[in-house]
Amino acid sequence: MDRRTALQSLAGGTALALAGCTGRDSATSPTSSAGTSTGARTTEARTTTSATTVDLQSHTVTVTKRVEQGQRDLSRVVRIAARRAESTLTCPDGTEKTTSADLPDERWRAFERSVLAADPSRFASEYECSGSCPQDLPQTRLTLTVDGESTAVRIEAGAELPPELDAILADVESFETNLDEPSCE
Repeated sequence: MDRRTALQSLAGGTALALAGCTGRDSATSPTSSAGTSTGARTTEARTTTSATTVDLQSHTVTVTKRVEQGQRDLSRVVRIAARRAESTLTCPDGTEKTTSADLPDERWRAFERSVLAADPSRFASEYECSGSCPQDLPQTRLTLTVDGESTAVRIEAGAELPPELDAILADVESFETNLDEPSCE
């Protein structure tokens, strides 16, 4: 690792430590022409693609969000793919309840572009909260699949996220709020 990359990694770790759990849109990881550094890994440099220049015809995008609440034995999986949002709730007794809805073409295309432009392969495998973190909130697991290549990301409540990942998560949560909420009762 060259000196510049090492200093950027150190600065990124310091910024994350200082940012604590103040919100999702504070400190971000540094980027250099030598590569991208995060608290969990370093990847090779990539060519940045604008969300408006992505060719949607040649790509397949799926994003899955899983939240498990161990104390109540509940899990909720939200899957966004092919202009459709689907939510499956697994109840403590093992039954599954599913609801789904079609997404408006404009919203789907914007979401698909943002996932492709973000290049999910550069995200760290986990984002942990540092400092004073909520202990009673479940972890979120995102799986971002582009053209059959999957990237799994574990996110602790209150963790700092790169802006692109934060935007993808916010979109998934927005789609989720538009679904009828299944219940175990």
